[in-house]
Amino acid sequence: MARRRPGDSGRRGRGPARGPRQRDDGHRQERPERTAHRDHYDDEIGDRQDLPEVEAGDSANRLFGLHPVKALLTTNPGRVSRLHLLDQNRSHGIGELVTLAKSAKIPFSHVDRMRLDQMADTTKHQGVVADVAPVAYETLDDVLARCEGRPDALVMLLDQVEDPRNLGAILRTAEACGAHGVIIPKRRAAPMTSLVAKVSAGACFHLPPARVENLAQAMKTLQQAGFWLVGLDGEADIPLSRVKMVGPTVLVMGGEGKGLRPLVKRNCDVVARIPLSGQTPSLNVSVAAAMSLYEVCSQRGWGIDP
Repeated sequence: MARRRPGDSGRRGRGPARGPRQRDDGHRQERPERTAHRDHYDDEIGDRQDLPEVEAGDSANRLFGLHPVKALLTTNPGRVSRLHLLDQNRSHGIGELVTLAKSAKIPFSHVDRMRLDQMADTTKHQGVVADVAPVAYETLDDVLARCEGRPDALVMLLDQVEDPRNLGAILRTAEACGAHGVIIPKRRAAPMTSLVAKVSAGACFHLPPARVENLAQAMKTLQQAGFWLVGLDGEADIPLSRVKMVGPTVLVMGGEGKGLRPLVKRNCDVVARIPLSGQTPSLNVSVAAAMSLYEVCSQRGWGIDP
């Protein structure tokens, strides 16, 4: 290995190191000092600040991704306490978030990519992380109170759905279809995390899941309240389209790979299947939930305001 000479910077093949620019008159011209984007953001709420180190585990109370953050800023900005934006990002999407943040007087800061990755606990944050109020789980009583007096009450009950992406996708579809509750067990179920919030596109803030200690007991309580419990099972004899679901209905979905547990299946009023015509033997639980919700909405008159 060649020994480096004294004063040798070690640069090879890249031309001479650049120094300060020289003006034509021979005087040195210093480069302008970079600012924290003060030309684009208000100093009062948009100036870059030194933020404390963030541990990966703190990401549960954060929402990331352009569309989920924009949806929350548009529908419920009070849940957002601060935005963290990727330094040097000038995309149209980020500009829209800044406009919404300014309108709601929400402070925002610029951080480097490493810090943003750390905040989101992922690299797939699309240049924005929002500090949000934590999602408080609802109770079965909360769901029943929301459904009281509604002949079209619609509830999802998830039996051990443990993948946060599936939980987020189901929350998103359920909220979009006008469901009044999503019930999950306290154990062996995906917890609320920033990933669930992102996949749900912020729907979890409008329809938080309700946790119950005993799923079978919750099913009996729902039946006593007048709900018709419809379980989904690929081996069932009855196609879902033949099940009448115009009154108060609970769609009961099984977990990934396992499906409905025997006790949960026995507590359903009817168990039906989604007919499949192709070679694929089964559906992902979030896809099956979406198709089941669409069947309910179709029976009730899709597009008609409640």
